[in-house]
Amino acid sequence: MQFRRRGRPNEFISVPVDAAWIVANTLEAAGISFEAQADLRKVESGLPRTPDEVRTRLLASELREGIWDDWLLDFQKRGITQQAMAGGGHLWWKPGCLTGDSEIIINRAGKATRVRLDHLVHKFNGGGSGGQKWNLDIPTRTGALWKTGNALLLNEIVAAVACGPKEVWCVKTAHGESLKASADHVFILANGKEKKLSELQVGDVLLRRQASEERERKPRTRKHYPEVRHMWNHPHGALRVFQRADRPGSQRKKTVPLHRLVAEARLNGLDLDTLVGRIVLGRTDGLQFLDPLKWHVHHRDHNPRNNAPENLEVLEIPVHLRQHGRNSHFQHVVDAASPTAIMSITAAGVEETYDLTLVSPQNTFVANGIVVHNSGKTAGAIAWGLTRQFDPRTSKGAILTVTKAAVRHRWGREIEKLSHVRPWVSDPDDRRRSGWRSLDDYLIECWAYGRRPWVVVGWEELAALVFGADAHQVAGTLADVSQEKLVGRIVTPEQALFCAVGQVQGVGPSLAEVLVSQFGTIEALQGAAPDAIHALPGVGQRTLASLLAARHYLVPQAPIAQVHQALQTYNFDTVIFDEIHAAKNRQRKRWIVGEDGQITGHNRRNMVDAAEWISRKAKLRLGTTATPIPNRMRDLWGILDLVQPWGMGGYWKWAKRYCLDPAAPILLPDGTERPIEELRVGDEVV
Repeated sequence: MQFRRRGRPNEFISVPVDAAWIVANTLEAAGISFEAQADLRKVESGLPRTPDEVRTRLLASELREGIWDDWLLDFQKRGITQQAMAGGGHLWWKPGCLTGDSEIIINRAGKATRVRLDHLVHKFNGGGSGGQKWNLDIPTRTGALWKTGNALLLNEIVAAVACGPKEVWCVKTAHGESLKASADHVFILANGKEKKLSELQVGDVLLRRQASEERERKPRTRKHYPEVRHMWNHPHGALRVFQRADRPGSQRKKTVPLHRLVAEARLNGLDLDTLVGRIVLGRTDGLQFLDPLKWHVHHRDHNPRNNAPENLEVLEIPVHLRQHGRNSHFQHVVDAASPTAIMSITAAGVEETYDLTLVSPQNTFVANGIVVHNSGKTAGAIAWGLTRQFDPRTSKGAILTVTKAAVRHRWGREIEKLSHVRPWVSDPDDRRRSGWRSLDDYLIECWAYGRRPWVVVGWEELAALVFGADAHQVAGTLADVSQEKLVGRIVTPEQALFCAVGQVQGVGPSLAEVLVSQFGTIEALQGAAPDAIHALPGVGQRTLASLLAARHYLVPQAPIAQVHQALQTYNFDTVIFDEIHAAKNRQRKRWIVGEDGQITGHNRRNMVDAAEWISRKAKLRLGTTATPIPNRMRDLWGILDLVQPWGMGGYWKWAKRYCLDPAAPILLPDGTERPIEELRVGDEVV
């Protein structure tokens, strides 16, 4: 099922223009306004009421210093503020769309290559050329703009998508670069601000890639620190050889840098002349000296000749080197961004468009030598989550992120980079390591130390994390009591283990007799299959359950079984559905004919049903995507219903209200005809 707007069929929903328009109009048509919902939630949930309050909360939260003021761009701040005040919603931030002939410089396994954007999208998504495919385990990186020093450093590409055919314009610069992009694509100006292509004018100054060979190299000068000679009695003096001024030859002297002597004089509570005099005379008893192998003396104003005591700071060597590295490492990168003016902007017709998504917060990349911006939705979602004030006494402020399994660890790294929160990332590979912490251990530690919990899980494992062994089954058609439920209700694993060796009165002896007669040892029970235990003759249900529980306790479980149904135990107050377009509504239910001939719908306990279950328990929900959403009405309803449950109604009533059926078939780009359903609001056909 699809919709079309103003009579023009589209293969994709335009995000965010059409999506925001659809959400607003459908809610208004149902008699629900964003303003009324937001006012109610602000009173009930303590949501921020003004943009200033949003900023105040973020500056007081775990968000790292400088992220809000220095890193996030204006459109990100606007989206975060709007959704924080509304109590959640959608961040369908549109990535810029470029034509397929745009060239990108990528780095894979240390090798730099220049590729077309359409070829990159094809290969990044598993496509091959000449029988060869990329190993998707190797990260693909490209140059991204860092605001400090206008440096272009490598950043990892998270997604590469096709955006469909769009009308594009060609931007040409004074240095000869040209780039074709859609009107809503965001460009970075030389003053640090951003503008859409539709807002650019001839004469605006953009940023371009300036290669290292283009930059002017200044001669490198060595810093000279004034030294004091005749320091033979100083324990850390350095021997120097000087040419004699009065006659041919050289002489050896022991010197100490002046700034170190100033710092040592302050350390000993003496003036500089008194300290130097005592060292020259050898009266060093009781004096403290700075070991140059452990301590450095830092000039706060970076002037090596300003040795005033208040300008000097004693630092450990790693701290001093880290500080200078942080300030100067951008001066030694291969590429940097430099300004260039726009010479012309001309229409270039309709072409297929593509886009990239990079790891936040460096949400830029270089195409055809021009610095452009992508969505930056991850940084926006993280900042939005931190606007929810955390209460360590309750679950208020606990955050759950559902994203693609391939980017779970990237999400975890982004959370640690942008905030002081230490997240728990679900990964089967980690569960096989000895140092792995379970979700129980992580949450107990968070509650004990008053830290905000932040759990990151994958869409692909969501059904198992919510429904456990019943995942991907049809609700209502299973046996009333499964093996795990029977074991868990009758006896705990610890009790069952004691029962197996006959240490529990009442239950133990009979179980011990069964164990000895049927298996002989604990090891035999551990190796027995569950079917063999079920087939034991003359064994009561309680004894059988204890044997099954003992085996369940003794036999190592598969990694995913260690967190089965883990998300059912805890209430996450705030939920972020990243890449929400993955929550397709199709095949959520299975229709079964009952004995009375009545057809009933049963939920499949799959990924989408698990997401719906989590959404119903949460207080605040956010859906994010930078990928064009396929033009299918059923999937669109599922996405809207997931973020705003009970606000859309059931799908069939929603479709009956907003869709016209039947509709004339439309001609698709591949030449086939497909009937569509048109979205309508009131009497207007969308």
